[in-house]
Amino acid sequence: MRAILSILLVLCFVLGGCNNQKKENVEPQKKEEKEVKQENIEKKEIVKEKEIPVKENLQKPEKAEPQDDPNVNWEEKDMQEQEWEDMRNLYIVQYLTKPASIMWGMKNPLPKGVGLYLEKGYAIYWNSSSTKRPKDLETGLLYARLKRTEDLQESLQKVANLGKGEHYYLLSYIAAWHYCLEGKNKQAKQLIEEENLSKNIPAYGIEIPEEQITMLISKSQENP
Repeated sequence: MRAILSILLVLCFVLGGCNNQKKENVEPQKKEEKEVKQENIEKKEIVKEKEIPVKENLQKPEKAEPQDDPNVNWEEKDMQEQEWEDMRNLYIVQYLTKPASIMWGMKNPLPKGVGLYLEKGYAIYWNSSSTKRPKDLETGLLYARLKRTEDLQESLQKVANLGKGEHYYLLSYIAAWHYCLEGKNKQAKQLIEEENLSKNIPAYGIEIPEEQITMLISKSQENP
């Protein structure tokens, strides 16, 4: 009888110890599960913050650009000064006089033939006394709309050689947008930071909405 009681007591101690051990194991497990859930919630919140879209605020130019006429052979077309001047005002100048519309112009590429006609005209008809804008600011926008990166960079350097001011920071803004639209976000980010565009654009009185500058910075930080 004593032997049976002894065995029962031993079994009770063993079972009790196992139960305690199970409880000890369950509690840290529950704690770990709570920590994992909390971590997942925090990650989701971070992702949601990154996914908040920035308002694009595209502003169209004052005059609409006509659709490209496939019947016009721009490469063989005879140059006419007044026609070139009208096209220059339509495709280039109106964006520079209303910088808020530049983003629209950058997202709507220039027809190649029109671009070649304009480029020829700058070599023939450009008159520096007719405007305070340097020629390379205008050709810089032209090359940006034609997606010619090297020519744009050359124009930007020439404008920089004249001194970093309103014209340089405006063309830098154009170049940064060009880089973003070409998937060269690192170059855009570098240019934005080196030239401190978020500060210098308003500082030099360039009328570009703040949300467009924010949009540009946001785009430059994305992985292409």
